[in-house]
Amino acid sequence: MAATSASDAWAVGFDYTGTADQSMIVHWDGSAWTQTATPDLGAATIGNGLNAVGASSAGNVWAVGSYYNGTVDQTLAIHCC
Repeated sequence: MAATSASDAWAVGFDYTGTADQSMIVHWDGSAWTQTATPDLGAATIGNGLNAVGASSAGNVWAVGSYYNGTVDQTLAIHCC
């Protein structure tokens, strides 16, 4: 989890969709959590998740994790928001 203020916090992880893990980013705006869209990594991705998030400002948020391509885990880095 990372926060730049009491009304700007971010948390990351993954959600199991029934067939695979899907990365998840949620944002706290001071009153409610809202899920933020994550990139579609395509059919070659079997599952993906995020392990850490950092934010230096409300518009500069980075999340990192990995995705599985069917053979090995690959690095996943997302700049959002």
